[in-house]
Amino acid sequence: QKAQVMAAEPKHLLKPRGAPLGAVKTREELQSFVGRPDDVPDSLKLARDESGLSDEYHFKDKAKHRKRTQEVAKQNQAKKRADSRNKRKERRANRAAKTDELPDFF
Repeated sequence: QKAQVMAAEPKHLLKPRGAPLGAVKTREELQSFVGRPDDVPDSLKLARDESGLSDEYHFKDKAKHRKRTQEVAKQNQAKKRADSRNKRKERRANRAAKTDELPDFF
């Protein structure tokens, strides 16, 4: 068995939102070569199996990852809204404090 392997610099790799682990987009390819998956050392195969990250993992948990990224997006949006509300409150308080500090002749 042979597999085409592409090499790229890390700065040219992007992980799409909601994509499973290991899925990336590349902006610029450095080089391409042929790899043989069967030639992987046994110690690396065992480590991969122990980690629980196998090919089946990517396919069955894709919806789970998408749901997590949607939840994170909602949390970030809620946090931004809360921050903007707090900033508005601070500005209003600062304006009120400035009007209290004006001299009597105004």
